[in-house]
Amino acid sequence: MGLGRRYSCYVLKCENDKFYIGSTETSKIQERFQKHLTGLGSKWCRKFRPIKIIKTIDNLLSPEAFRQENTECVRIMREHNDIQICRGGDFLFPLGSDWWVYRLPEDLRV
Repeated sequence: MGLGRRYSCYVLKCENDKFYIGSTETSKIQERFQKHLTGLGSKWCRKFRPIKIIKTIDNLLSPEAFRQENTECVRIMREHNDIQICRGGDFLFPLGSDWWVYRLPEDLRV
């Protein structure tokens, strides 16, 4: 029995000291990065153009990769003490929406 598709979670450094966290099939990371660069990726990356991939976490199942997006986004928010610095995972909705109240860890709530 094979392992099935493997995914990677990636961290992009973007303009204005912002970050974007995403996930895709491991074999398609560069293809996905190019989509972000050309404006065909996330809205966040259209607003803050990606500069480079600064981290990947490989060999994950799809649900693990999505959970890792949340982990990485929260880590960066904590590291910079700024909830406006990163988007990805559950943190794609506009800041201030009810979604944030339920997803943002207590120590980061304003």
